[in-house]
Amino acid sequence: MSAGLTTSDSMFSVRVTPWHGLGAVLDRPPASVAEAIEAAALGWGVVKKPLAVDIGSHLPDVLRYKKLPGYYATVRQDTNEELGVVGERYRIVQNHEAFAFVDQLPDVRVDGREGVGALVGVYSDHDHPARPFN
Repeated sequence: MSAGLTTSDSMFSVRVTPWHGLGAVLDRPPASVAEAIEAAALGWGVVKKPLAVDIGSHLPDVLRYKKLPGYYATVRQDTNEELGVVGERYRIVQNHEAFAFVDQLPDVRVDGREGVGALVGVYSDHDHPARPFN
C-alpha cells in the first residue's frame, strides 16, 4: 500500500471509508475514549525489552548474545512487533493512558472525532492534518 501504510495499521472512521481503505467504519462516533480505542484496535500494550548483539554463531547460545546496557526495544505485546529503540529512562505511555485525559475534560466529547488510528510513523485524526510522531 502507498505512503508506507500496511495491513497491520489500525484506525476507525465515522460514516466514511478513508482513502486508504483501512480500519473500521462506524455508524456513529464513539461515546468514550475506551470505545474509541476499541474501535481503532488500539487496545494493545507496549513493553521495553533489553537489546543484545549477536557476537557470533560459533558460540553456544548462552554466550552468543551480548546485552547492550541502557538500550531497549519497544515492542507491541500482542504481535511482538518492534516499534523502536529507547534508553533506560524512557517511560512508555500506553494508548489508554495517552488519551484518558479526554474523558476528564469538561465540555469535550470524544464523539467529535471522525477518525483516529495508528499508522506507520504518523498519528492522524480527521479533524487535524496528519503529522509525524516526532
